[in-house]
Amino acid sequence: MRIKKALGRHVLLLLEMHSSVEEQVFYPCVRIADPSLIDRCEQGHDHATRLIETLRLMDDDDPLAPQLFRQLAGAVIVHIESEEQELFPKVEQANMDLTAIGNEMQTLESR
Repeated sequence: MRIKKALGRHVLLLLEMHSSVEEQVFYPCVRIADPSLIDRCEQGHDHATRLIETLRLMDDDDPLAPQLFRQLAGAVIVHIESEEQELFPKVEQANMDLTAIGNEMQTLESR
């Protein structure tokens, strides 16, 4: 059980890092492709952030923790599907320099 809790905490950290990179680099760079879709993606991040904050403050043995992790997992899956099916095709059609954006994201991730 201790490993499961440690992995859960690590997953929260990775999700926070990924969200931060998307919010600081990716979304501002690709907003022109579809501003309203970026707004929806950011709302998804806000929802996930609230769940993450709740989970971080929660005692590891809290009986609600597994339910909130499942809710977070569901929100992340919906978010990924939206990006893959809606956002990424629009970004590709916009002929942006995705290599430069990717490099900037990697630079931020490595800090």
